[in-house]
Amino acid sequence: MKLMITRPEDFEYGVWRVNAWLEPEEMNAVGNDRFIFELPALPERFFRIDAPYKTPAPAGSAYPFQGEFISGEWRGIVQANGVPEDMCETRLAQVEFSLRQSIEAQLERFDA
Repeated sequence: MKLMITRPEDFEYGVWRVNAWLEPEEMNAVGNDRFIFELPALPERFFRIDAPYKTPAPAGSAYPFQGEFISGEWRGIVQANGVPEDMCETRLAQVEFSLRQSIEAQLERFDA
């Protein structure tokens, strides 16, 4: 799985684009099944998911939606929440690590 966090030119500082792509062997393992994953709950961070890459989350989840890969791709936005980016205790490296862990945990269900 590839995961990339970037800040497009038209985004404010503290708002980041997140893209993830499944590798071909991972897509083969998932097959026609829906591939849904839970967003990690991180201090001072908030995720927004682009349509159609989201699905309602079960009650008690950290977010109202979960991520859903469509044709091997997922897209969303992560931003600082309640503090300026430079003061955010959860750095982007931790965001990437936690998001990767969440996605990889779901991939294990498919033996990918």
